[in-house]
Amino acid sequence: MTAIKGFGSDTTIVHIGDFFRYNNVPEWSIAVWCWPTQDKKHTKLSNLSMLSRGKLLNSQKKQSRRIDRVITFEPGYELIEAKLAEFPEISSFKSIRDKDGIQNAFCCWGNKHDWVVIPQLELARAIFLEYVKFSV
Repeated sequence: MTAIKGFGSDTTIVHIGDFFRYNNVPEWSIAVWCWPTQDKKHTKLSNLSMLSRGKLLNSQKKQSRRIDRVITFEPGYELIEAKLAEFPEISSFKSIRDKDGIQNAFCCWGNKHDWVVIPQLELARAIFLEYVKFSV
């Protein structure tokens, strides 16, 4: 169960956005949009490891963690830079497409010969968390 204070039960994350910090507050925060719409629009950056699009927050339901592919990059492989705005099928909601659209992404051909789009934040999180896991 992923529980983050201030969000309702069975809340689905639909957008992860900007980092910000209020004046005179030492902690950084990250914008989070959910469905159903929540009054709270952000959480502490320290919760980043629990955030991903489509994840249920504050749910009693067991969430499957099915991996449908593993992408391995050979040394020297170059990802193609893009903006999420180049992929309008990301969401059916215009407000989310507009917010997501300004974010950077990286693209590559997947193992199934399909085009894979990885948002910059997701890639950074995966690399950082894997590095921490293997360096401990």
